[in-house]
Amino acid sequence: MNDSTNSPTLELSRVVPLSALMAALASFVYVSGYLTHSIYVRNRGILHVELVRSQYIESGLTFVALTAFLVGVPYLAISLTIAARRKAGTPIATPFVWVSPFINTNYLYAVLFFAVFITRPDWDHVAPFLVGEPRLATIATTYFIVQGVLLLVTPALRHLQVERSRIRVQPDVDRSVSSRGYRWAVNSLRTASLIVTLTFDYLLLHTLPWLPNFLRRAVYYILCVIVLSIAVRVLWGWLRTYSNSQFSLRLLFLGVPFFLSFYVIAATTYTFALYRNIPTSRGGRYPVAQAIFLVEPNSLTEAAGLLQNVAGSPIRTKPVYVVEENTHFIYILTEPVGNWFDELGPVHGLRRSDIISVNLLPLESGGPRWSEAQSR
Repeated sequence: MNDSTNSPTLELSRVVPLSALMAALASFVYVSGYLTHSIYVRNRGILHVELVRSQYIESGLTFVALTAFLVGVPYLAISLTIAARRKAGTPIATPFVWVSPFINTNYLYAVLFFAVFITRPDWDHVAPFLVGEPRLATIATTYFIVQGVLLLVTPALRHLQVERSRIRVQPDVDRSVSSRGYRWAVNSLRTASLIVTLTFDYLLLHTLPWLPNFLRRAVYYILCVIVLSIAVRVLWGWLRTYSNSQFSLRLLFLGVPFFLSFYVIAATTYTFALYRNIPTSRGGRYPVAQAIFLVEPNSLTEAAGLLQNVAGSPIRTKPVYVVEENTHFIYILTEPVGNWFDELGPVHGLRRSDIISVNLLPLESGGPRWSEAQSR
């Protein structure tokens, strides 16, 4: 018979202090940043990756936050919906029970997507199949405002309680059950919210030309995270069930290698799909600028195609993308990038001691992510 006082959660809180848990979380974030970045860099043939860099903190935070958000949002949305229906005494097995979690999850996913992946040139992209060809900024702003109002009004109307001259919202009261008029109004608002959600998803998918390719790659990461989350949830349940037996120790021996394996696979698929498409200013490797290097003579003899047709010394390179940099080298792409989702081509290393100066050119046209994807 299980006792709640012997659960792994309470035992962990008693044995391990909060400072140690925070240190473990910080270490996990840093290791995640190093792992994702090293996978990305070494896939380009660059074997030397520095162990200590502040960039790993930002990359690791982005990886951990996105993974936790991807799993936690739908889980919380479904759990809260079921808990609210049980508290109000309304049936759970209804067709509309999954509509609210889907709408809420889609809304929060959209907020995260625009906050992490969308760059300034993407906001200016237009939907040519709509009247007036509205920009993505207009479409997104309209969606967030309209859907936000619907998400606030629908539950407020559903749990509205009117007593004399006092109006308040009570979570344990569901007016859509006792009143046919309220039920019709709530279902109408929920249907409108679903239509707004599906319309926005369709517009977003057809407004950003790089989005379908991005989603095809991201599905591997999503599936890996789902499998890993289910496995961790099952393992945690077994550990709580058999917390006082030797079977829990055997489960740990089996579960830890499984978790580490899928953790590496998740980091690999994350690098394959998401990491290269998150701007460098937000913990990824999608470039937001090109660089023009002024270097010493004879330092680019192996990449003559990079040289500007300017006589004399020193030598100025053409605008290039920086892939990686360390203590001794800066690695750049030696050929034009056709599409950032495809292979990036040869990488050339510039010795830092040969670089006189560098000039950065912010991308104004969206760079190789959607401007090139549009032409494919």
